[in-house]
Amino acid sequence: TTDDGFAPVTSGLTGVVFEDTNNNGVQDAGEEGIAGVDVVITDVNGDETTVTTIADGSWSATDLPLGDAVVDVDETTLPADITDTLTT
Repeated sequence: TTDDGFAPVTSGLTGVVFEDTNNNGVQDAGEEGIAGVDVVITDVNGDETTVTTIADGSWSATDLPLGDAVVDVDETTLPADITDTLTT
């Protein structure tokens, strides 16, 4: 007999929420990350995971099932003077 253990296959996502001062959708030198912003990931099964950006604006989510995912910034958690440059 053998001990054949199996674990679910998972994946992770990472990103950065930043102040896009020139509105080009790319984080350029000098464009600071934004801390405290909620990012909502909807995985391939339709389950949501919410993570919050840290001091440098980065975020990460682990243990997501493999497959397509949708990543959304919760705009209600952005500072009042910031708008989304990718959808405006």
